[in-house]
Amino acid sequence: MGCLLLMFFQGRTQQVITLTGKVVDSESKKSVSFASVGIQGKSLGTITNEEGEFDLHLPESLRTHRLFITCMGYEGFALPVNQWEQTERKTVLLKPATYQLAEVEVQAKKPLTAREIVQQARHSIANNYPDKPFKMSAYFRTYLKVNDRYTWFTDAALDIYDKGYGHVPIGEQNLVEQVVLKGADKATGTIQRAM
Repeated sequence: MGCLLLMFFQGRTQQVITLTGKVVDSESKKSVSFASVGIQGKSLGTITNEEGEFDLHLPESLRTHRLFITCMGYEGFALPVNQWEQTERKTVLLKPATYQLAEVEVQAKKPLTAREIVQQARHSIANNYPDKPFKMSAYFRTYLKVNDRYTWFTDAALDIYDKGYGHVPIGEQNLVEQVVLKGADKATGTIQRAM
């Protein structure tokens, strides 16, 4: 006699928090394009568009974490996610920052030939590049602009596996970096704006 086992799973969908805002220069009130917007200590974030606007979708579990916004040439901004007003567009004012760098003077001991420069670069690979395999994640976004209007876009998230340079003997052999695309998620669409 057979036995029938029925199992029911009740799926729980995690709530999503959407943070929407705009980043502007506190002095000029101009939009800050391509500022980094993310969660402190997490590899989750986005960048502002050319108008300084952003949308960041987060799992509910990150409600107690801190949102941070940074951009080169500005002081950073941080605020707990649970204090962000989700129902209204929020404007973040970034204060311009100037950093004084110490003077650096570069002098060559003697002029190097092109061959000597290439030889030094090849011998420095072990110091300047990873010798073990590693994986990196990347985000890519491109737009098509026609007559000052964005009409098409592509977003992609990539997982890239790099074998590193450890597998390549240093010497007279040709140096070839080996990179493998392990996965990609892509979204493509048209942008419609109301007139």
